[in-house]
Amino acid sequence: MRDCTALAEHAVIVHLRLSQSGFGSSAERQRLAELEKRLDRSIKNARAGEFDGNEFVREAATQAGSFVVKRRGAADDPNAKDEKIQL
Repeated sequence: MRDCTALAEHAVIVHLRLSQSGFGSSAERQRLAELEKRLDRSIKNARAGEFDGNEFVREAATQAGSFVVKRRGAADDPNAKDEKIQL
């Protein structure tokens, strides 16, 4: 098993469209809670960093004009590449 603690910091961000105005049904939230536990356990077991939780965002946040920025490289690296992704 590889120890990833010396590697540069990275993030994986997943956007899931849920029912019922963006917050999902009770069943969807329960499945997400179970998934979070599995992800947290797997990341810890792999020593690949930490699971930072979730954010529930209102549906309005994903309307026209919304975007995320994906960055490849360290935050202080002036040569790192950014990519703007429309939602």
